[in-house]
Amino acid sequence: MKKRKGKDDFIKKHEYPGGTKAFREFIQLNLVYPKEALENKIEGSVFVEYEVDFKGEVKSAKILHGIGSGCDEEALRLIKLLKFAPQNNHGAKISSTHKLKINFKLPVKPATTVINYNISGTSQKKEKKKENISYTITIKHQ
Repeated sequence: MKKRKGKDDFIKKHEYPGGTKAFREFIQLNLVYPKEALENKIEGSVFVEYEVDFKGEVKSAKILHGIGSGCDEEALRLIKLLKFAPQNNHGAKISSTHKLKINFKLPVKPATTVINYNISGTSQKKEKKKENISYTITIKHQ
């Protein structure tokens, strides 16, 4: 049985080079958590709408739903860095609109264990002074 061609087969949509996995990696590697959001412990999702022109370049982007504290600006900065593969649509110069959810999740701090160790005793010297020795051991878990 022959598959019918639909309108989606005729128009090729912009794709990120390397596919969805590469797209997610790009977002993850380039996302910089805003200082203000870190200080205020802000996390959540920013929804962005952006337009990609026929050359594969992002031409416009806007926040549909933001969370503030610098996260909205970071999402727009990230979107504007994207470069898509240009598409050959039978000579037509087609732009497309995309929506994306960018998640801001506070980084998990590594656990730290602090051990205080004190030794006290009497010196073996003639003066028989009492000596205290203390150690602090800090272990950071990765």
